[in-house]
Amino acid sequence: MARPEPEPEHENANEKANREAEAKALKTLAGFAQKDIKEGRTISSGQLKDRLAARKRTTEQ
Repeated sequence: MARPEPEPEHENANEKANREAEAKALKTLAGFAQKDIKEGRTISSGQLKDRLAARKRTTEQ
C-alpha cells in the first residue's frame, strides 16, 4: 500500500490562511450579531446561515 504524498508547503499555508480568514469573519459576524441583539434587532437563523455562506464563498475566491 502506497503512502499518500505530503501536501506541498504552500498549500498548507494557503489552507491555514483560509482558516484564519474564516475564523476572523465568523468573529466579526458574531460581533455584529451581538450588537444587533443589544440594539433590539434580530435576524432569523436562516438569514444568519445565508450571511455565513456568502462570507465563506467570498473568502474562498
